[in-house]
Amino acid sequence: MFAWGWVRFIVASLLLAGWGLAEGLGSLLGSRRARSGRRPRWSHFVGFASLVVFYVLIGRRGGALWGGAGNQAGIAACLVAMGLRLLARALPLRHGAVWLRIAFFAALPLAVGTPQAWVGLTLPQALIAIDEMRRADGLAASGSRPFAPGSAYPR
Repeated sequence: MFAWGWVRFIVASLLLAGWGLAEGLGSLLGSRRARSGRRPRWSHFVGFASLVVFYVLIGRRGGALWGGAGNQAGIAACLVAMGLRLLARALPLRHGAVWLRIAFFAALPLAVGTPQAWVGLTLPQALIAIDEMRRADGLAASGSRPFAPGSAYPR
Protein backbone atom coordinates (compact mmCIF):
# COMPACT_ATOMS: atom_id res chain seq x y z
CA MET A 1 0.00 0.00 0.00
CA PHE A 2 2.81 2.45 0.83
CA ALA A 3 4.53 1.71 -2.47
CA TRP A 4 2.40 4.40 -4.11
CA GLY A 5 3.45 7.99 -3.60
CA TRP A 6 -0.09 9.33 -3.51
CA VAL A 7 -0.93 7.06 -0.54
CA ARG A 8 2.09 8.40 1.36
CA PHE A 9 1.06 12.00 0.58
CA ILE A 10 -2.49 11.39 1.80
CA VAL A 11 -1.35 9.61 4.97
CA ALA A 12 1.14 12.38 5.79
CA SER A 13 -1.42 15.10 5.10
CA LEU A 14 -4.08 13.40 7.22
CA LEU A 15 -1.66 12.90 10.10
CA LEU A 16 -0.54 16.54 9.92
CA ALA A 17 -4.18 17.68 9.83
CA GLY A 18 -4.89 15.44 12.82
CA TRP A 19 -1.96 16.95 14.68
CA GLY A 20 -3.27 20.44 13.95
CA LEU A 21 -6.66 19.41 15.28
CA ALA A 22 -5.07 17.91 18.41
CA GLU A 23 -3.10 21.14 18.94
CA GLY A 24 -6.27 23.21 18.62
CA LEU A 25 -8.33 20.98 20.89
CA GLY A 26 -5.46 20.76 23.37
CA SER A 27 -5.45 24.56 23.53
CA LEU A 28 -9.19 24.59 24.14
CA LEU A 29 -8.78 22.04 26.91
CA GLY A 30 -6.25 24.27 28.62
CA SER A 31 -2.88 22.97 27.49
CA ARG A 32 -1.64 25.81 25.33
CA ARG A 33 1.57 25.93 23.40
CA ALA A 34 4.21 28.28 24.66
CA ARG A 35 3.71 31.84 23.53
CA SER A 36 6.71 33.75 24.69
CA GLY A 37 6.16 36.69 22.43
CA ARG A 38 6.36 36.39 18.68
CA ARG A 39 8.08 33.41 17.17
CA PRO A 40 11.35 34.35 15.53
CA ARG A 41 11.25 34.69 11.76
CA TRP A 42 13.81 31.96 11.27
CA SER A 43 11.45 29.42 12.87
CA HIS A 44 8.72 30.14 10.31
CA PHE A 45 11.16 29.68 7.45
CA VAL A 46 12.75 26.55 8.93
CA GLY A 47 9.35 25.01 9.69
CA PHE A 48 8.06 25.64 6.16
CA ALA A 49 11.28 24.46 4.53
CA SER A 50 11.31 21.27 6.60
CA LEU A 51 7.79 20.42 5.45
CA VAL A 52 8.75 21.04 1.82
CA VAL A 53 11.79 18.77 2.22
CA PHE A 54 9.59 16.17 3.91
CA TYR A 55 7.08 16.08 1.06
CA VAL A 56 9.89 15.89 -1.52
CA LEU A 57 11.39 12.95 0.37
CA ILE A 58 8.00 11.23 0.58
CA GLY A 59 7.71 11.23 -3.19
CA ARG A 60 11.27 10.13 -3.93
CA ARG A 61 12.32 7.87 -1.09
CA GLY A 62 9.18 6.77 0.72
CA GLY A 63 7.84 3.26 0.76
CA ALA A 64 6.81 0.33 2.86
CA LEU A 65 9.16 -0.29 5.79
CA TRP A 66 9.58 -3.87 7.02
CA GLY A 67 6.67 -5.05 4.93
CA GLY A 68 4.45 -2.23 6.13
CA ALA A 69 4.91 -2.99 9.84
CA GLY A 70 7.20 0.04 10.25
CA ASN A 71 4.62 2.28 8.64
CA GLN A 72 1.90 0.95 10.92
CA ALA A 73 4.11 1.49 13.97
CA GLY A 74 4.75 5.07 12.84
CA ILE A 75 1.04 5.75 12.33
CA ALA A 76 0.29 4.27 15.76
CA ALA A 77 2.99 6.45 17.36
CA CYS A 78 1.55 9.55 15.64
CA LEU A 79 -1.95 8.70 16.90
CA VAL A 80 -0.64 8.15 20.44
CA ALA A 81 1.15 11.52 20.34
CA MET A 82 -2.08 13.17 19.13
CA GLY A 83 -4.11 11.56 21.90
CA LEU A 84 -1.59 12.49 24.58
CA ARG A 85 -1.45 16.04 23.21
CA LEU A 86 -5.07 16.45 24.23
CA LEU A 87 -4.07 15.50 27.79
CA ALA A 88 -0.71 17.27 27.89
CA ARG A 89 -1.71 19.47 30.82
CA ALA A 90 -2.36 16.40 32.96
CA LEU A 91 0.98 14.80 32.14
CA PRO A 92 3.67 15.05 34.83
CA LEU A 93 6.12 16.25 32.21
CA ARG A 94 7.64 19.68 31.97
CA HIS A 95 6.98 21.13 28.51
CA GLY A 96 4.74 18.12 27.85
CA ALA A 97 3.04 19.46 24.73
CA VAL A 98 6.35 20.47 23.17
CA TRP A 99 7.89 17.05 23.84
CA LEU A 100 4.82 15.43 22.29
CA ARG A 101 5.25 17.63 19.23
CA ILE A 102 8.83 16.38 18.90
CA ALA A 103 7.58 12.78 19.29
CA PHE A 104 4.94 13.33 16.59
CA PHE A 105 7.45 14.77 14.15
CA ALA A 106 9.81 11.87 14.93
CA ALA A 107 7.10 9.29 14.19
CA LEU A 108 5.79 10.96 11.02
CA PRO A 109 8.73 9.96 8.76
CA LEU A 110 8.35 6.37 9.94
CA ALA A 111 4.61 6.44 9.17
CA VAL A 112 5.24 7.24 5.51
CA GLY A 113 8.36 5.10 5.13
CA THR A 114 10.89 7.90 4.81
CA PRO A 115 13.52 7.54 7.56
CA GLN A 116 15.71 10.10 5.75
CA ALA A 117 13.15 12.70 6.80
CA TRP A 118 14.38 12.41 10.39
CA VAL A 119 17.10 14.79 9.21
CA GLY A 120 14.90 16.86 6.89
CA LEU A 121 11.82 17.17 9.12
CA THR A 122 12.36 15.94 12.67
CA LEU A 123 15.67 17.69 13.34
CA PRO A 124 14.49 21.17 12.24
CA GLN A 125 11.18 20.77 14.07
CA ALA A 126 13.04 19.67 17.21
CA LEU A 127 15.29 22.75 17.00
CA ILE A 128 12.21 24.98 16.78
CA ALA A 129 10.66 23.18 19.76
CA ILE A 130 13.84 23.45 21.84
CA ASP A 131 14.00 27.17 21.12
CA GLU A 132 10.34 27.45 22.15
CA MET A 133 11.06 25.67 25.45
CA ARG A 134 14.08 27.90 26.07
CA ARG A 135 12.06 31.05 25.45
CA ALA A 136 9.18 29.77 27.60
CA ASP A 137 11.60 29.07 30.46
CA GLY A 138 12.97 32.59 30.09
CA LEU A 139 9.46 33.98 30.29
CA ALA A 140 8.69 31.85 33.35
CA ALA A 141 11.90 32.96 35.05
CA SER A 142 10.98 36.59 34.51
CA GLY A 143 7.63 35.93 36.19
CA SER A 144 5.73 37.94 33.63
CA ARG A 145 2.88 35.43 33.13
CA PRO A 146 1.57 32.47 35.13
CA PHE A 147 2.11 29.04 33.64
CA ALA A 148 -0.25 26.08 33.68
CA PRO A 149 0.73 23.30 36.09
CA GLY A 150 2.81 20.59 34.43
CA SER A 151 3.26 22.66 31.32
CA ALA A 152 5.52 25.28 29.83
CA TYR A 153 2.53 27.10 28.49
CA PRO A 154 1.16 30.35 29.81
CA ARG A 155 -2.51 30.42 30.68
